[in-house]
Amino acid sequence: MIAEFFVLILLAAAAVAGAWLIGVRSFWLAFPLGLAMTMVLRVLSYALFHEAHLYALVNPVYFALLGATVIVAAWRAKLGQRLWQMIAPAVGVAVLAVVSTRVIGAQGTPHGDSHWILAVAHLFDINGNLYILGGHTPIKRGFMYPMMLALGPKDEYLSSFTPFIFAALGAAAVWLIIELSKKYDARRLWIVSGILAVTTFTAIMPLRSIFYINGHTTMGLGIMLTAAGVVIAAREGKLNTILRVMVLSGVFIIASARVEGIVLAAVAVLPLLSRRWILRRDIMLIVSAATIPLAIWLVSYHSYLIRGLKLPYWAFPIVLIGGGLIAAVKWLDWLRFRSVAIGVGAFAGIFIAAEIFLRNGLRQGNYALITNLLGSVDPATGRFIQEGGWGLIVILLPVALWLGISFSRGKGFAGWLGLTKFSVELRTTLVIFISLVLSSMFAKMLDSGQFGSPTLGRPGWSDSLNRMWIHVFALMLVITAVALIENEKLWSWLPLKKSNETAKVAK
Repeated sequence: MIAEFFVLILLAAAAVAGAWLIGVRSFWLAFPLGLAMTMVLRVLSYALFHEAHLYALVNPVYFALLGATVIVAAWRAKLGQRLWQMIAPAVGVAVLAVVSTRVIGAQGTPHGDSHWILAVAHLFDINGNLYILGGHTPIKRGFMYPMMLALGPKDEYLSSFTPFIFAALGAAAVWLIIELSKKYDARRLWIVSGILAVTTFTAIMPLRSIFYINGHTTMGLGIMLTAAGVVIAAREGKLNTILRVMVLSGVFIIASARVEGIVLAAVAVLPLLSRRWILRRDIMLIVSAATIPLAIWLVSYHSYLIRGLKLPYWAFPIVLIGGGLIAAVKWLDWLRFRSVAIGVGAFAGIFIAAEIFLRNGLRQGNYALITNLLGSVDPATGRFIQEGGWGLIVILLPVALWLGISFSRGKGFAGWLGLTKFSVELRTTLVIFISLVLSSMFAKMLDSGQFGSPTLGRPGWSDSLNRMWIHVFALMLVITAVALIENEKLWSWLPLKKSNETAKVAK
């Protein structure tokens, strides 16, 4: 238990220190972004020493790098620069996470996937031969999350990392909500936050994911950081250092968290890559942030994909990473500028076509999707059941959007839909969210098709598509909050705050 306290506290301090070194001065962003940076460092350092067969150096070098990050930040910090004020709450979260799992004994919901992930984490822990994992299952589960779990004490996993990363996801959502609503009355933020808190507690799945051993929350953090970086960069019309690190770290995490991550990473960054002002250098960096971890993953796992392609192991990463850089080629700009509409349209078209031509095979899956999200009435007992465990969250989002829609048609497609009432930032976030939802359903149909007819799952919380909504539920809360806060008519009852000058005149 002492060892776990040490590891997680070091991870928390290094996370905030690393984010501070690149210029972040808000705890709400420093905590999740810094944690993402330490996770990327873990993957890269592990891959380096594993491929060099220097297994004994894997963990010591990683911990030394974390400690060096804290030392450098402390040395560069000056009084009043809030480094220690930002590290303290992160360390506090780490202590609470360890206490919850090691002292109180909180455990995740038992599930077969969890046992597999712990087995992979144990293999990382003992520096085992990863080639024995060759096959479908390890490819599907991802490797970043079990690699972080392997940082626990000898022959044990880092049990507190799961609630720790959930807290980081929550902090990232708080930061994005504050960032997108800072020009509005702060009272709106407090009221909406209360509504979201109450609504969230009606759902079982977000609470279950606090301790549930799986990579979904890891994916959620990557998606949140990527979406936040894309949205703010689109608003500012440029990528500064912090936003660039946000997008690169988020994409890296997404691509190494689950097999469908490469698709989710692509659709999440399309609103950024389609901008005319983005530098080709940044396009290549962002694409490489997805292809590099995927190459590490497939090569390390002795992937059946490489064997099927009959490529030498040294050639596969070159082809994968080099092929991804084609996105930055100038003569493909006409496609890149239209990639958002093409991407969303393609996923929507595929989904609609599948519903038409595979309607018999998808009927049961459609019922499961509706039952898990919205619920149904049990014909035997007459009781209302919602097997997916999402409570009122899925209802709150469409209600918030409906309240914000202007029914007068404006210019363009967005105006025809009544979306011109929303800010550009909210519309961009909404596009990312819709793209992620459509691509998740596409990934589910494709995955299920490997075992028979494509489907959208089965009733129950443990269905993979139902668990995949954990990836985007925090982003859904952000959209809901901002849509409510931006709606001027909704807040017409709220008295205006008096300015200092007005107050003085009144006196």
